[in-house]
Amino acid sequence: PDNGGWLTERCEVKNVETHCESPAPWWSSRDDRGLLVGTLRHGWGRWDAILKDTELGLEKSWEAAISAANGAAGTAGAADADAPSTARRSKRRRSGSIERANSASEGEGESSKENTPVNKHKRVKLADSPPGGVKSDGATENPSKQTQAVEWPLNRVLSLRVRRLCAALGGKLAVAPPSAKPPRVSKPKKAGGPGPKGPRAAAMGNMDKAERARLQNATLPRNNKGNVVLPVGPTQGVTLLCLGTVQPPDASGYHCAAYILPVGYRTARQYMRCDDPNGERTRYVQEITLGGSGPEFKLTADHGLDEPIVAKSATAAWAEVLRRVTAARAALGEEPKKTAISGPEFFGYSLPHIRLLVEELPGVARCGEYQHLMQRQTKPAEESGE
Repeated sequence: PDNGGWLTERCEVKNVETHCESPAPWWSSRDDRGLLVGTLRHGWGRWDAILKDTELGLEKSWEAAISAANGAAGTAGAADADAPSTARRSKRRRSGSIERANSASEGEGESSKENTPVNKHKRVKLADSPPGGVKSDGATENPSKQTQAVEWPLNRVLSLRVRRLCAALGGKLAVAPPSAKPPRVSKPKKAGGPGPKGPRAAAMGNMDKAERARLQNATLPRNNKGNVVLPVGPTQGVTLLCLGTVQPPDASGYHCAAYILPVGYRTARQYMRCDDPNGERTRYVQEITLGGSGPEFKLTADHGLDEPIVAKSATAAWAEVLRRVTAARAALGEEPKKTAISGPEFFGYSLPHIRLLVEELPGVARCGEYQHLMQRQTKPAEESGE
């Protein structure tokens, strides 16, 4: 290994020494050369044989590290002349362990490979002095002079070092480890608890919207009977034309916990034409009519719609408009656009200010299933307060 100066002259190997952690604090480039030569000489993973090979110098480096750790590098005190040195004692103890392990594993070709009992005996070198700093003759040693343990690199660490050195000799440069990412700063949570949940959450809205709608309706002009003067809007794109008439409680489908669907309810809004999506928008009139088994939702347009669209739900009526718009775009060679429409929102009966106006109609009190908008907002708050 001492004649292998060519190894450290390779820039790739120097790169490994720069960017990769060494197997041990006392490890040097000379030990790298011994590790490579020992692997070629004794085989991959035969760390015991590599360590005992005196020509490689790995054992000598380890014992020098033990001497340096215990303040005995290069000198031996006259007072310790009658006792073997730390390195000698450790070596004898290690040799005994190796002999016992070798005799126990005799006949097994893989006895010196990784994670074998033989290797486990040599991970740490300790002095042979009894614990507590007491000599064999009963005298107490100075605790400051107790032998320090020096670990031999783990098998997996030596394997990784050989792989990196072989990769460097193949021309592959080691890469510096990435810098640590800065800790993520959590965004402050918005004030207030979570809003209402469930399929009717959009219809329920939140307390702020309901309160604003109530204040907005209070400013609307009213006639002598106290009814709001129509039309109202446009608000959120919807112009209220007529509130309609609330159906009796036994009429199926005209009221539920979230909505009341009065017959004759009519609104208007602007949207793209079915026959010319890229042209000027046209006015659609939306109406709830009396059907055979429930309410029907009717759409008429000033332009681009020859016959009214009638469906069993508001969303289904507007889905038909989207289908025709998509067909018109395809005829023009355009790619269809993904669009979703909420029927209750487009018709307007889910908007808070219109819901509050519908609640003023006669007959709403008889709809026992329906929950008034302001009551739906205060009930969760009361439950959370409990």
